[in-house]
Amino acid sequence: MSACGKSKSDLATQTAGAKATATRQFVQTAVSGTVTAISPTATPAPPKELALCISQEPTSLYVYGEPLLANLHLKQAVMDGPIDFRDFRYYPVILEDLPTLENGGATLSQVQVNPGEEYVETDGSIQTLSGQPITKPQLTAIFTLKPDLKWADGASLTADDSVFSFEVASSPATRQSKSRTLRTKSYTALDDWR
Repeated sequence: MSACGKSKSDLATQTAGAKATATRQFVQTAVSGTVTAISPTATPAPPKELALCISQEPTSLYVYGEPLLANLHLKQAVMDGPIDFRDFRYYPVILEDLPTLENGGATLSQVQVNPGEEYVETDGSIQTLSGQPITKPQLTAIFTLKPDLKWADGASLTADDSVFSFEVASSPATRQSKSRTLRTKSYTALDDWR
C-alpha cells in the first residue's frame, strides 16, 4: 500500500520501476570483436509496506490494551483474530464456521435463575434476582477451531489457548471493557478444538 498523500502519478512511477524486467545485454570487446551475452538479472521485488493513516500514535499492540481507535486499527492490520469484520459482515478466520442457531453451532435453552444469582436482561443489563426463581433463555455457542493451526513457534493452537485468553480478558487487571466477559456464564474447552 502507499503512504498517505502520494499522488497517482507517484504511485504509477514507483510501480513501473518495480515491474521493470531484466533485459539481455550484449558486450562487444574492443580487441577481439566478439560479442558476449551477459546473463540477465532479475529486478528485486520492492519490500512490502503498509502505511496506516491514523489520527494518533498507537500505545500498544497488546490485544487487551487500551481501546484506543489507533490501537484497534493497528491490531486489525497486523493480527489475525478468530473473526474478521469486512463489508458489514462477520467472517471466520481461525474458526471452522460462525456458530448460529441455523447451523446448530448455537442453541437457545430455558434455564432457572435463583434468588441472588445474576442474569442478563433482554436490554443487555446485568441484574441480580430477588424474589422467586424465574426461567430465562440462555444462549450457548460452540466455537470450533480449524485443524492444524500453529503458533509462530510451531506449537499447536488449542481451545485451552482460547480459554486462557478469555481468563486474561476477564481479569480486573486488564484494561478493557468487560461487557462481554461479564455476560458470559462460563467459557470452557470441550476438547482440543472446541
